[in-house]
Amino acid sequence: MTIQVLMADTFKKTTGSRLMNAFPAIAFAIVLVMIVVVYFEIIK
Repeated sequence: MTIQVLMADTFKKTTGSRLMNAFPAIAFAIVLVMIVVVYFEIIK
């Protein structure tokens, strides 16, 4: 394992885990927006 390969591998792992950590928040935001839109459509 060269240092460059090791760094690239670590970088992939950190970005991958960051995306996985961010995904629930993004999904929650999308659901929240959809609920608000539906709510306002019902009020009209």
